[in-house]
Amino acid sequence: MTGPDDPTLPPSASALRIDRSRPRRGGRGGGAWILGLLVLAAVAAVAWSFLSRAGGLLGGTEVAAGRALRVSANLASERTTASGYVVARTRAAVSPRQPGKLARLLVDVGDPVKEGQLLAELEHVEEDAAVARWEAEVARAAAEREAAARSAKERAAAAERARSEEESSRVAENEAAVRAADARREADRLKKLVVDRIVTESEWDRAEAQARILESQLLRARSAVATARAEAVRAGLDAETYGSRVASAEAAAAGAEASLRESRARRDIAFIRAPFGGRVLRKEAEVGEVIAPATTGGSTTRGALLTLADFQTLEMEVDVFERDVSLVEPGAPCRIVLDAYPREPFPGRVRQVVPTADRQKATVQVKVSFDAPDPRVLPEMGGKVVFLAAGALASSEADRVTVPDAALVERGGRRGVFLVVKESSDERVKFATVSAGESSGGRTTVKEGLAGGERVVLSPPPALEDGDLVTVKEGS
Repeated sequence: MTGPDDPTLPPSASALRIDRSRPRRGGRGGGAWILGLLVLAAVAAVAWSFLSRAGGLLGGTEVAAGRALRVSANLASERTTASGYVVARTRAAVSPRQPGKLARLLVDVGDPVKEGQLLAELEHVEEDAAVARWEAEVARAAAEREAAARSAKERAAAAERARSEEESSRVAENEAAVRAADARREADRLKKLVVDRIVTESEWDRAEAQARILESQLLRARSAVATARAEAVRAGLDAETYGSRVASAEAAAAGAEASLRESRARRDIAFIRAPFGGRVLRKEAEVGEVIAPATTGGSTTRGALLTLADFQTLEMEVDVFERDVSLVEPGAPCRIVLDAYPREPFPGRVRQVVPTADRQKATVQVKVSFDAPDPRVLPEMGGKVVFLAAGALASSEADRVTVPDAALVERGGRRGVFLVVKESSDERVKFATVSAGESSGGRTTVKEGLAGGERVVLSPPPALEDGDLVTVKEGS
């Protein structure tokens, strides 16, 4: 053992040792310790009060909490609820069928349009020139066709006349043959009578001369028949030739008309029309920009001109959890509550349950149509759909939000409730001003300020202020 005067200890260590050889002093030392403890207790009390007010590390003010409840008018017939957005079943991004420079834009965002209405024009100078060229070609071909038709008609008439003349020549030939035959028989008879001296030779000479005259006429008639036949053949061939010319002229005219239709169709592409009636949602290009079909648009071209939607086909698309799909029936009534009009629900009906699921979200898409179009409903509005049992009547009354009467307080002349909100790992209160309505059964209807589902502080302490840290009692 070493003593206090042990020379082996360093000087500093020796100074720290307690000298137990000195006698203890009396009660003055004990009083100082008591006074220090009292001061420390006072500081702790102030710190406790401060930490209780500010939240600190002690957990904040202990409070009881309740719920703001949303009560539906169709509560008894509700099956399930899902959220989604308003979409247009008939919607299109209008773009040209070929690239071009936008020359005119005739509509703006929000404008109503009718099916077939002219929306915009691309530059079409070259197309106009092509149309004018083919219009002239069609006129020329039509004139040639008419001229060929007139000539063919004239040749056909000439061929008909030639055939008629041939027929007349044949008739004259037949008559001349009959007369020549008669004259020849008469001359031969008189020749026999001259031998028997019954008639004179002069009578026979006259008969012979007459026969020869008629036989000469017969020869001329036969020559006329041959000439008429040849003329008829020539006229027929001429008519056929001009008939072929007419066919060629008609083919040329048809080709020119087809080319004209094609050039007009190419020009019509420059005139962009509405594919259906609706309203313009977005304008994607301005006059002077080059626009092109989306499949061929480059970095310097716009792929669409306008976005058009038919507001008569607006509906809600919501995602229903797979476990609730059995509660949704096609044709069943619904209440559509849009975020923009939470107190004015719209009646609707299940139009379609899409026959596939989203494996990532474990949901099935359901499309709900509005019972009647409403001008307040716009595409992409958010909201929820309350699915009702088949045969139920969707109420037009808005859902009611109620809070316990004990949650209502006044702070700075404003009536409201303290909401319990989560901030990281802490819970704090936030004062929310509300518009209170009727009270019944220990709960008060809140007209404005709450959506339902919030946690509210019951019987808030008078010292509780906005932003205070709180600890919610278990079971509340």
